[in-house]
Amino acid sequence: MPVAIRETIVTPDADGAVVQLRISDAALPDGPPAFAVTLQARVTIDPSAPLAAIQNAALKVLREELTGLLQETQKQATRAQ
Repeated sequence: MPVAIRETIVTPDADGAVVQLRISDAALPDGPPAFAVTLQARVTIDPSAPLAAIQNAALKVLREELTGLLQETQKQATRAQ
């Protein structure tokens, strides 16, 4: 099964929403996934926006943060060699 967003929890707050995404390669009843991660991001978006727009906003925030983390760990790994 392809990796996909399996669950989205949107919690409105004063600045928009906190969005939690459960991403995996298996739906819950299909058994344990080979890949699974749960990520959370605060986004400045109307919590009543379409779900795809909320997911997109959260993924953009997560991409920015994870890209920075990846770059830092790459630098550390290079220095460690």
